[in-house]
Amino acid sequence: PPPPLPPSSSPPSTPRLPPSLLPPSSPPPSPATPQSPSIGALTYDLFVTYGRETVAICLAFLSVEVAYYAIAFNAGSLSRHLLFNFVAMAILDIPGYALGGWLATVPSIGARRGGVALFAISGGLLLLLALVVEYPVPRTSVALIAKMVGAGAFQIIYLLPARHYPLRMSAAGLGLGTMFARLGGMLGPALAAMLPMASTFALTCASTLAAAAALALLPSHDAQRSLHDGDDDGDDAEPTRTRTPSP
Repeated sequence: PPPPLPPSSSPPSTPRLPPSLLPPSSPPPSPATPQSPSIGALTYDLFVTYGRETVAICLAFLSVEVAYYAIAFNAGSLSRHLLFNFVAMAILDIPGYALGGWLATVPSIGARRGGVALFAISGGLLLLLALVVEYPVPRTSVALIAKMVGAGAFQIIYLLPARHYPLRMSAAGLGLGTMFARLGGMLGPALAAMLPMASTFALTCASTLAAAAALALLPSHDAQRSLHDGDDDGDDAEPTRTRTPSP
């Protein structure tokens, strides 16, 4: 019989696959994810680059809370029917919120113009309330309408940070505004307890009209909405402002 063949030193060959079935040599590059801005850069942008927006939004949150709680904590002085006052104020918040949401959705009005209108009307009603404070029926009627309009203003100001800050700053701007709202929630009851009713409503009228003026001075176009930090120019047709690096 023929001698056996020597064993081959080379490994057995594996079947070759077509290139379309071969696994990729390296995974495809993942899309770039936006990086969170540093605390220093975010603070600088809030108070310097977008300082006008920050002042207007914080003043709006503060004044609407002061007016809202000043009226609520004077419910016992509006008329002798305390339960009616509280129930009527709670019910009128519903059309007030609906009014604020509707104004924000109207294309020709929007959140900024709607906020200016509601703050201006609220300031006028508070001034009228300070003038008719000695007359029970007009006092109660004007107070109820003023609280309804204030509820609409309270609804619409939560849209302002998303409209006037870039996306990377909108959460920080909203958080700063709600901090001033909590401050106004403490000042409103304090003013109602320490000052006469006419003086309380006169002060809240001044702060509300100041907020309306500050909102009126804001730029009319929406802020940039880019997800990528530093790439804010692609989403807005208006000229964009350049962020100065913080020192």
